[in-house]
Amino acid sequence: MAVHFGFSLSALYVAFFWTLFVQARRGLACMCLPEHPQQQFCRADFVIRGKVLPQSSTEVPLILTEGAMIESGLGHVTGGMEIYQVQVERVYKGHDIISLQRLATMTIAKYGANCGQSLKEGKQYFLTGQYLSNAEYNFQIGMCDWVTGYKLLTRKQRQGVRHLYKQYCNSCKIQECFHGHCTATASNVCTWDPTNVMKGDIDCEGRYSRCMRKSNGSCQWFENTEMRDCMKRRENMRDNKIQ
Repeated sequence: MAVHFGFSLSALYVAFFWTLFVQARRGLACMCLPEHPQQQFCRADFVIRGKVLPQSSTEVPLILTEGAMIESGLGHVTGGMEIYQVQVERVYKGHDIISLQRLATMTIAKYGANCGQSLKEGKQYFLTGQYLSNAEYNFQIGMCDWVTGYKLLTRKQRQGVRHLYKQYCNSCKIQECFHGHCTATASNVCTWDPTNVMKGDIDCEGRYSRCMRKSNGSCQWFENTEMRDCMKRRENMRDNKIQ
C-alpha cells in the first residue's frame, strides 16, 4: 500500500537548506549556494583577470546594517573589509567601468574570521564583482562571487568568459534543481543540480558546458566531448565502478 505524505520533495529541500542556514548563522560561519559560472558571469558588473600587487592589502572595519544584509537575513553584522590593489590584465566584462593596465582598488567583505574570501599577494586571479558608483571603494567582490586562481579555470570556462557566456545572458536562464531529475519549466531554461558540487561530485556542467540557445529556439546544455566524458565519469563514480 502506498503511503502519501502531506509535503513535497521541494518542501523537504527548502527545509534542509533552511536548517543549514540556521546552523551556519548560529555557528558564526557562512556559506554560499553554488552557482554555475555562467550565472556568476552574467550577474557580475565586472569580470577580469588580474594580479594582486605585493604589500597592497589592508583591512578596515565594516558595519553592515539590516538594510545591507536584507537578502541574507543576518541582520546587524560587524565584520571587516580587505582592500587590495589589483593590476588589471584582461577585461572580460565591464569595459565601460574598468580598463586594461590600470590599478584597481578592490574590496572583499569579511563577516568574521571564517566568512569571506582572501587574495594572496602576487597571485594572478580570475575575479567577478559589482561596481558601486557612489561607494568609497567602487569595485566590490562579495563572498559568493567567482574568485579563483586563473590557472584553475578549465579550457571551456576560459572560452566561456572570453565570449560564450555573455551571448546567452539575456536569452537563456539556468534554473537550480535539488533532486537531480528536473524538467525545464520553460523553453529558455537549462536545469542544473548544485548538489553535485555540495556532495563533492564532478560539476560537469560548470566545468565543461554552458546553457545556450539551439536552432529550434530552446535552451540546452552544450554537449561537447569533455562534457560527455565527464558525465560518464560522474555516473561511474556514483555507481562505485571507479574510485
